[in-house]
Amino acid sequence: MDIAMILIAGVLVGATIFIIGKPKKERKKEKDLSYYVKMPLQYTIDQVPVSLKEFQKKDKDFDPVYFSFVAFCLFRDVQEAWSNRNLNKLKPLIGERLFEVYEKVITDFTKKGQKNVIQDLMLLNAKICSVKIEDNKETIQVLMMVSCYDYLMATSSHRLLSGNNARKLSITYLVEFERTKEAKEEAIICSNCKQLVDKKHAIRCPFCNQELVPKTYDFIITNKIVLKETEF
Repeated sequence: MDIAMILIAGVLVGATIFIIGKPKKERKKEKDLSYYVKMPLQYTIDQVPVSLKEFQKKDKDFDPVYFSFVAFCLFRDVQEAWSNRNLNKLKPLIGERLFEVYEKVITDFTKKGQKNVIQDLMLLNAKICSVKIEDNKETIQVLMMVSCYDYLMATSSHRLLSGNNARKLSITYLVEFERTKEAKEEAIICSNCKQLVDKKHAIRCPFCNQELVPKTYDFIITNKIVLKETEF
């Protein structure tokens, strides 16, 4: 369903991407975007193609695997804030244009006594499509496939209005991330064992293997487009 994205994009665009299992139902499919699946990861600096090694001279902390992890953590936080209608949490995580749309939709839902619920969000696959630096702004496009429950309910009665709260969706997004400040090499404290861990490229604590969830992000989400939505 992803009602916010319908309002932002105006149209859902479909593609056959990372099929896991056999979906029982496939929704609107208008344009083949398999291009994003097949395209190699592209690095550019001021519109000039470069290698990863050359790119890392400009952004010495960039690591594709670690960024994919952080990107999903940020995406998950945005979806959680959206589902909880928490505009204060949303604002620092997304671009201004996206926030204006989210704010309007959440306000309209609240007036109507409705709530869009997104639950049990899990990452199925992620593929970085492009990484570029231009005019001192870093932009990264990620093809992200997730599974979740996504439905609209009445706030007071919890009555289901649309969607399905018993069957998960598989949704593929093209998500654009933009750096809002210079990356900082920081140490973080593991929430489980309380050990001090170097933040750089750390996905799990080396002491207890606990997943290290970032508390703050160097990027925001500036665009999010639904490419495909299927029901398992």
